Amino acid sequence: MDRESDEVLTHLRAENEFLTSSTSHLRTLENELFDEIKGRIEETDYLGADAALRLWYFERTREGLNYPIFSRVRATPGDLTPPTVDATSTLEGEQIVLDENLEAGESDFLSVGVLDVSPDNAWVAVGTDFDGSELFHVTVRPLAGQEPIDDELDDVYYGFAWANDSRHFFYTRVDDAQRPYQLWRHELGTDPGTDVLVLQEDDAQFNVSVGAAEMTPWSSCNWDHR
Repeated sequence: MDRESDEVLTHLRAENEFLTSSTSHLRTLENELFDEIKGRIEETDYLGADAALRLWYFERTREGLNYPIFSRVRATPGDLTPPTVDATSTLEGEQIVLDENLEAGESDFLSVGVLDVSPDNAWVAVGTDFDGSELFHVTVRPLAGQEPIDDELDDVYYGFAWANDSRHFFYTRVDDAQRPYQLWRHELGTDPGTDVLVLQEDDAQFNVSVGAAEMTPWSSCNWDHR
């Protein structure tokens, strides 16, 4: 069946109109529930500090924006109290690690399957999916003023981990059945075509996954926004 045919589209429109008409008496309740759910959403979600308590990492949401903003700010030495974040403004010295609103652009869909800061806090790996395939395009972006690098990897699956040297990272790939079965290692600044296959699991009963032994900010996170 052609999903874009006039016959199919006419049928779908008729179904939508019937649903709207049949549930019109629930519109007031729907709005009340929406307002209550919205009122319970935390505007700021602290994701913790790095291991040496040098930086606080947090996620913020802002009214009118579809996606979150991931930021960080320097910690005060010896102070274990997270900074107070105002949802309508930015903190002094705040650095945006990833603004998913800018990342999405005009796209109707964005899924961020990799968002992982290196142990030295100098790089962030970002994996994006714009078509729902759950295969991510990974780029590595500088956070400490260093020169950008051209490293780009395609068809990366969920699961990601930096090595302690912040020069290498590990990621997974899937087989034809969308089963993660390979673990690869990449070195920053090198051609992804020379990446090293660390492990391949040929038994279809098992999956391969990877994660950091010591969690770094946002390590192995999956942020799926539609």
